[in-house]
Amino acid sequence: MDNNVKVSIYKGIIQYLLDSTNYTLKSIALMSNASIKQIKLIYSHGQIPANLEEFELHLVKLYQIILELNLDKSKKANTQLSDWK
Repeated sequence: MDNNVKVSIYKGIIQYLLDSTNYTLKSIALMSNASIKQIKLIYSHGQIPANLEEFELHLVKLYQIILELNLDKSKKANTQLSDWK
């Protein structure tokens, strides 16, 4: 996969985590087994770290967990709204 595409995908994942949680870049790094330098390299500098494979799966799993939690919250809110009517 092209590095520009990877940067775009991982930057989007990091942005989603920042927007939908109270996580910081530091907490995202900790939860994805990455260093803050590696996360900043992607998010702030638009570059892929040489050792991306060391934390790539952890970052994607973190994203998946948060996405699923947010979808569950949304479903519950919609159900409660429907019940209220």
